[in-house]
Amino acid sequence: MTLMKNSSDIILDLLQEEKKLYASLLKKLEAQKKAVDKKEDDVLAVLLEAKDELAKSIHQTDKQIRERFQKLTPPQKTLLASRGERARQSIEDMLGQIVEIENYCHAELLERQAGIVKQFKKIREGRVLTKGYRFAQKKRPKFSRSV
Repeated sequence: MTLMKNSSDIILDLLQEEKKLYASLLKKLEAQKKAVDKKEDDVLAVLLEAKDELAKSIHQTDKQIRERFQKLTPPQKTLLASRGERARQSIEDMLGQIVEIENYCHAELLERQAGIVKQFKKIREGRVLTKGYRFAQKKRPKFSRSV
């Protein structure tokens, strides 16, 4: 005998799944923060790909939740809102942490990019300054000596 879950129970299960996905995204972001601080670009690239996959999964789950929520009646929606309050609050807290870490990493990477741009400008200036100090080229006569 199988029990049929009603839509609100399925939505609550999907919310719990989404909560787990956000928790794993938060773990990836903490690892990303460490990689940014240690300037490990290869690790950062792998973490960004993993984060992208998690974001796709979160988007899919969120889409399923919205589709099922639209099919509920107004009394069911209010009941579901009260039953899912804890999960919603937990997800909002995680989202706040995610945004904070993302902003930190973004600022650090912009700072690193600005440093690299400065280095390129210094190298370019160094080439321009040393241009006059190259070895003198051998001056050749315009006419051949054999003539």
